[in-house]
This record gives sequence, C-alpha cells and structure tokens, in this order.
Amino acid sequence: MKMTSVTNILEPLTPLQRIEYVLMAVAMAVLPLSLNISVYAVYAAIVAGVVNLVVGHERLSSRVGARDRRALPIFGAAVLLWLCYAVSLLWTTNLAEGLLRVSKLLPLLLLALYFVAAAPAIYTPRRIRAAFWLQAAVLVVLFAVCAVRMLWRILFQGASYSQLSGSGFYPLHHAYMAYFLLVAVGFVYSRAVELWPRLATGVKVAMVAAIVALSSFIVAVNSRAGIIGLAIVALIVLCHITFVRRQWRAALIVGVAMLLFGGGVAALLPRSEHRLTNTFESDGSTSDARVIIYTTALDAICHQPWGYGAGDYMDVLGQYYLMHNYEHGYTERQNSHNQYLDTMLAAGWPAEVLLLALLLLFALWALRRRNVAALIFIVVTAENLLFEAMFYRQWGLLFFCIVYGLFLQQSNKKIT
Repeated sequence: MKMTSVTNILEPLTPLQRIEYVLMAVAMAVLPLSLNISVYAVYAAIVAGVVNLVVGHERLSSRVGARDRRALPIFGAAVLLWLCYAVSLLWTTNLAEGLLRVSKLLPLLLLALYFVAAAPAIYTPRRIRAAFWLQAAVLVVLFAVCAVRMLWRILFQGASYSQLSGSGFYPLHHAYMAYFLLVAVGFVYSRAVELWPRLATGVKVAMVAAIVALSSFIVAVNSRAGIIGLAIVALIVLCHITFVRRQWRAALIVGVAMLLFGGGVAALLPRSEHRLTNTFESDGSTSDARVIIYTTALDAICHQPWGYGAGDYMDVLGQYYLMHNYEHGYTERQNSHNQYLDTMLAAGWPAEVLLLALLLLFALWALRRRNVAALIFIVVTAENLLFEAMFYRQWGLLFFCIVYGLFLQQSNKKIT
C-alpha cells in the first residue's frame, strides 16, 4: 500500500485551509489527553473557517449546495436539538445554571453549522481518513504506554494484574474513553477490510495488532458500555464479513479469534466480566445503583413530559432522589447516567424525538452508503447513550459532533 505523506495530504490547500483542517483533526485526536486543547482547537477551527470564507470571497450558498442533501436533515436535527435546550430556558428558574448547560451544548449548534458551510476542498475523503488515522494512532500509542506502565507495576511493585483496570489503567472516565476506542476500532476495521487484498503482510499484521490493542484498551478501562459495545461491534464485523463481503473463511477465523479474546478476558480480567453481571447482587440490591437512578428519572419524567428546563432539571432530579431514599444521588448531584433520560428531563419529548431522529437519520445515511465505519459509530453511540449521559460532558458531545460532521462531508459515492 502506498503511503501518503503529511505534505501530500495538505496539498493543495491554502495556508488558512491547512490551519482549519489541522485544528479539527488535532481536536479529535487529543480528546483523550486534554479536553481543554480540543475545545480551543475546535473553536479556533471554526474561526479559521469563517476567515477562509471571507478571505476567499466564496459564496456560502455554493458551499452548502455542495453537501450531500441527505446529510442536511441530520445537521438540522442537531441544530433543532440545541434550540430545544435553549427554548427550555423560558421555564427555567435557575437561569445561570441553564445558560451554563446550554453553552456547554453549543457544539451541537456550532459544529453542525460549521460542517454544513465548510469548504468541500478541505474535507475530502482522504483527509477525513487521515484525521481518523491520527486519532487511532494516538490511542494505540497511549495503550502501549499504559501497558508498559502496568507491566512495570506487576513486575517491580508487586501489583496484581487483575486489579490494574479502570482508572488504574487510565484515569479518564471509562465511558468516554471506551467511546473513543470503539469508534477507532470501527474505522480501522473498515479500512482493513476494504484494502486487505492490496496490503503487504506487514501492514496486515499492523492493522490486526491495532484492532487488538484498541479492543484490549476497551477492556482495560473497565467500561460496561465499552464491553457491550465491543460485543456489538464484533457482531457487526462478523455479519459484514459473512453477508456483505461473503468471505466465509475469514468470518470463521475472525469468529474463533473473538471467542478466544473473550475467553482470555474472562480468565485474566474477572473485574471486566463482573461489570456485566453486577447490576443485581444475589440479595436483589443494585451494586452500582443504575436501576434506582433510572427508576427515579423515569418517575420525574412522567410528572413532566415537557421537561424541567436546562437549568432546573438536575435540582429536580435531586429532589426525586430524596423521595426515592437515594441520598447518595442527591449529595453527589448525579445525573441520570442515560442520555435519553437526561434529554427528556431537560427539554422534554420534543428534544427526545430530535435526538432519536439525529441517530436514526445518520444510521439510514450510513446504510445507504454502505459505510461500515459510520454505521459502527452511530450504533455504539446509541448504545453508549443508554449507559451514560454522554452529552452532559464535552468529552462525549465534542467527539460525537466532530465525528458525525466528518463522516457527513464525504461524497455520494458508496463505500463498501
């Protein structure tokens, strides 16, 4: 496979266009390392995009017209979802908190508008793939560093390998880290399966090693959503190889490898297996309080299906925690740990419909284009939203907005 240099990727962009592209690619890649750098890079890229539009004397209508028309409703759903949160300020009593929450959701609005108006010359398929490769490379290197540190602790500090998972392996919140990793797995797989016949043996080995490393990282951070998501990705991969690519022998080999990987995880890292079985203890209590949190949130939603407002819903949820005798949720100000419930609590069923539409429209777009990487992205997004209020923190929201925006920049040509 012919390697493309950084210089070739950036040609023939103007200096300002290069800055715009590099800032967005860096914003996606460094999220696991620094949220602040990513936030600054995103907004700097947006500013650079506006400057490019003005300096280049381009017509905004021509840029918008170059977009895939099927992508425009998806961007529109993101804008309307943000507007629902903004409108909920009308019945919010804690306006300061509401303004803070709505401002943290700005990527839904700004990045949707940015990608609709972005210059088609900047986000070509090749440059989009380069951005995803950069993100995957950062995660693989990060896993290697963490694994070496883990081995050092085992060999020289007497640590038990079974305990070196979760925050002990990498301190970033496990749900968000697993989300980054699942998307990277989907992308690397999609490139591997597309290029496989043309790849040299060494490159094939490197791609397989990258997928194994990323998958191992998901297990090591000990995320319930991540482990379930990895199983879902494995199922999509098997179905894709078997029924789309029609590579029966490859499907058998991959299936056996997945079984061996799962068995190894269960044997070597029982804590990760326990994450899937500890929702209920033997006495019926909930070890991680997920059930009582969801029950409490649903109770609050039933009393106000239009939402409590972006500034008030967390306070209201706290009061419902007290009503359900869950004092820990009240004192720790816990969110609902579920984005679907969180959206309903804040902005009601109109926002929930828009959230579901955003996911469904993207899934249909990915299916029409036969883009397996995009399909894996939206499926693991929908799954992760069940276990975490992913848009409550900008780690999840910013990453989601960048990735779905980059995917929707691609041409109308179907990718198999």
